[in-house]
Amino acid sequence: MNMHTTRSINARSLRRIAAGLAGSAVLAAIPPDAQAQGWSFEPVVRVGLETDDNAQLDFRTDEEISLEGFLADLVATMRYESTRSDFEFAPRLLVRNYSDEPEFDSDDVFLSSLYRHRWQNSSFDISAFYDSQQVRNAERADVDLDTDDPDTDITDDETGRVGLIGDRERWRLLSSWSQQLSESSSIDAAIKYTNVRYDDIFSGLLTDYDDIRLNLGYRYAFSVRTSGIILATGRDYQSKNADPESELNGYGAMAGFEHDLSNTSRVRVLLGAESTDATNGGSTTEPIGEVMFRRKLETMRLLARYERLVNSSGAGRLTVRDSVSLNATRELNLRMSAGLGIRAYQDEPLGESDAVEDRQFVQIRARFTWHFSPSMSAEFDYRYTLLDRGSLVGEGANSNQINLWFSYHPNSNRSE
Repeated sequence: MNMHTTRSINARSLRRIAAGLAGSAVLAAIPPDAQAQGWSFEPVVRVGLETDDNAQLDFRTDEEISLEGFLADLVATMRYESTRSDFEFAPRLLVRNYSDEPEFDSDDVFLSSLYRHRWQNSSFDISAFYDSQQVRNAERADVDLDTDDPDTDITDDETGRVGLIGDRERWRLLSSWSQQLSESSSIDAAIKYTNVRYDDIFSGLLTDYDDIRLNLGYRYAFSVRTSGIILATGRDYQSKNADPESELNGYGAMAGFEHDLSNTSRVRVLLGAESTDATNGGSTTEPIGEVMFRRKLETMRLLARYERLVNSSGAGRLTVRDSVSLNATRELNLRMSAGLGIRAYQDEPLGESDAVEDRQFVQIRARFTWHFSPSMSAEFDYRYTLLDRGSLVGEGANSNQINLWFSYHPNSNRSE
């Protein structure tokens, strides 16, 4: 594949742009008095500059590609809140333009929605996420300094390759239901569905797939601060155009506890195992688990998390991933804030294979934001990324990426 072939604006590109703009137009048409009825509308416009000294994380220094370009990021978030229900819908359009390397130009579209309803002793929520973007961005697993819900916001599905140019479309649907049985016990059920589709040019390299995971849990409160957790899980993974097509079924269980150290700090520990059976024979059992610490104050947030799981892959098979996330953000004063984060993972193919999924990844991110006014801000964002495919190519690659953003938040409620 010629990496320097100029990518034309095809029907899919136009469809992605239209989806983002249509969503924004619909939200912009909401009348101002809607806020009085429980509705709110929060648009954000960002423009920026980007430089990256190794955009494809190539391990050969003589083949590294440096990018310098312009960015535009348009987000519109619509929310509705009532005593029992919450609704949120947020379309986003991210445009990248590199005049010297136009094959890396992209117009990525992201859509997210959430609906939550609460009854006296139960609750239900459903979330939907759609994104259409270049596959080179999917493998980077960027540090998310703004995450409040790591179970939803930190994605672990393996769907991209930094060395490839082309598009990927992904749907994620998450739904959960919880029922309080008594003052001390409750049950819950959750289902997660992931659908991934690639450009035809990736045939033989990446394969379309569907992944469904079902979780059933029981929670018992030993005290006001401490709860025990038992979780059973099952999955069905199917690749669509692998040769041969593969279907993998799995089941597992975890047990642990969640403890509130204070009103602002919480720790959760889960340990267990997951067994995967392939339809063409063979099975394997892997230990899985999670250790998480979260602290949230008025001016500071801290998240530390280790997770081991069996996750989906665009290579027609599952992988085992050990991942670590560490995020810290702080409001320095009324005008300045800063954040520092680390995301690291190690992937291994499930079973015997020398595939490219076998790798180590580390990203360190630092961010500084200066608010000129309640609605205007500038942001400096630096990311150091390291990717090591030692078992496949024997070498690693790294990149330094710097973004400078200027943001406009017309409905910001930030005080002077």
